[in-house]
Amino acid sequence: MQPIINKALKENIRQNLRTDALKSTVDTHFNNALQTLNTTAPIDKAVIASEVKAFLESLSNMSAEVISQQLCGKPNSRTSEIVSAIDKTISNTVEKAITENNKLHNQSLDQLHDASCPLSDAQKNYLQEVGKQRPLNLELIQRSVNIAATLKLEVAGTGITDEQQLEVFKQVCELPDPQAALPKALILKRTESMLDAANPNSTISQIALKNGVSGPVIQTISRAMLEHVKADNRSTAPGICREMEINLTAKIDAVLGQHVIALKAVNSSSIFSDEQKKKLDEISKNTPLNTVQIEHYEKLTKALKGINSTEGKSQASESQQPTIINTLESALNAIQENARPQWMAFSVGVSDIGAHALIQQLVFVAVAGLSKNEANTALEKLGSSLVIEPSLEVVSPTANAVWRPAIGKILQQSLRNQSQNSAELTATDFTSLTLVSAAQAPSQQLSSMLTRQDEIDVRGVTKKATTSSPVSADFRAGVVFSNMRAEILNHINRDGLENGLSATMNKDIVRSRFSINGELINAALVNGESDTPELKTTIKTSFNSKLKISGASPETMKAISFCMNQNGINRFNEACTVQAMNGSLATESFNIEHEAWQQADNSWLVRSSYSFKPAVINRDGVNIFTEGDGIGLYSLTYRITPQAGDGAQITLEGYTAAYDF
Repeated sequence: MQPIINKALKENIRQNLRTDALKSTVDTHFNNALQTLNTTAPIDKAVIASEVKAFLESLSNMSAEVISQQLCGKPNSRTSEIVSAIDKTISNTVEKAITENNKLHNQSLDQLHDASCPLSDAQKNYLQEVGKQRPLNLELIQRSVNIAATLKLEVAGTGITDEQQLEVFKQVCELPDPQAALPKALILKRTESMLDAANPNSTISQIALKNGVSGPVIQTISRAMLEHVKADNRSTAPGICREMEINLTAKIDAVLGQHVIALKAVNSSSIFSDEQKKKLDEISKNTPLNTVQIEHYEKLTKALKGINSTEGKSQASESQQPTIINTLESALNAIQENARPQWMAFSVGVSDIGAHALIQQLVFVAVAGLSKNEANTALEKLGSSLVIEPSLEVVSPTANAVWRPAIGKILQQSLRNQSQNSAELTATDFTSLTLVSAAQAPSQQLSSMLTRQDEIDVRGVTKKATTSSPVSADFRAGVVFSNMRAEILNHINRDGLENGLSATMNKDIVRSRFSINGELINAALVNGESDTPELKTTIKTSFNSKLKISGASPETMKAISFCMNQNGINRFNEACTVQAMNGSLATESFNIEHEAWQQADNSWLVRSSYSFKPAVINRDGVNIFTEGDGIGLYSLTYRITPQAGDGAQITLEGYTAAYDF
């Protein structure tokens, strides 16, 4: 009969290990224990459940005789007796866990209230508030003491306030390795305060006032420098915060000083036309200038003017076209290289998106120096030669060489606009991701790529493009998505805050398409209206009001904003592109869109999409794709679920990677 007992017993244990059954069992014994135990301390039921689960799992590896001997004191107990003994042991385990929890919690509170505790009153108050939500333990108290001691050393001689220290303390004290995280958290907190363009007493505001600089350009400098500090891993050495303060102050002073000098150079330039000076003035309101940029704007202007001095189309194509392309490429490299030591790289195209915008801006200003007739002459002489031939790819093998075909197409379109006296673009067109392209991807084509998965192979390539697509045969976007899921979530959650919302979203809201429940909230910008502080405020107000009307809490709104920006989709886009193309990709045009929809359960789905028209794919120095009308698409879908109280949880639900080329 023993095998039957074994079978019945093991089935009972297996059923109890099911998640729902385990929860029910723990809840029952937990509630029973609370009726007999006197406790006011918060209790972590997950810890109790793990102990019960470990006990049941240990039984699943034993024979019935061994279980019977251990729990009942004899090897041949009836199955019902063993089950009853198991239940009694679970009850004892729960009671013991609660008793131990109470003991540790009360010991922790006693240590916290002890006169010898070196924590500040604010730090103690915070830990007491934590203790109302979850049980305290001596390890957390000691860890907090160590953090407070390190904080005291790190902030010596710096401008970090007590309030900022407390914020950092709260941020790191419950992390697995708080001492490792503390220097970076402290630096970011101090950097954010020094770069707070909205605070007239911040370092950047004071230096801007000294230099006579005002307006959105200060915010641009602030964001670029903050991104640099976030990406800098040199943050573990003692005293690094004081060093950062000194360096950041010097960088702000240098960038703002250069901006003023560059504006004077523009006004006194004999090379720029009045129209170019006007456009550089427009750009300077949002983007810091420097003498390196002005030098290359002038070089490019001279190169374009030189086209008109050549005789005949053939001569212009042969002599000027490589010079112009090389001048543009050199400008891109020089401006980016100059920006890195100034901590301004994030403002001048460290990504595919940023480089594209910078090229557009360079061409935009240079072509503005041509009259309608000069632009027409340049277009006639250069013609289709602006679509780069392979023989010209040896002009200068630089890091940005992959952009040559895109540069040619951008220049050709800009000359055509100038020669036709078409409606003038504004400087916003070259900082706006939705306006840089004259030709956006056809919506029908995008819709097909999003919905007709049967028409897409395992790589994400459409059937019509399968035979000639440059996408690697072994590429699988799902693998990239799985490997990057946690990284993307961590990355978007590290974003800074601006007026309670994502700092990056506040930046992107004037350069991407934003929709809430199907309604475009920045239609004015998308339709070409100039970017002004007033319009930005209007758009942000619309974002807030539409979410508030739907009942979204402040934390849910913040979580939605963390998803509705370029941070996550850029990471996914860059990782997929490298693996799919086995090289680098330059785009002719692109479009970014963020959409949020409220669900029946009050959760929100957010989709960030990046669609693009490829210009060239460079693999090991060889261009393998230089023309065509295909498009590509990447998207990420997040779910934001409101939590008890005012919390919100972000999960990454799905992705799209599709290539119609």
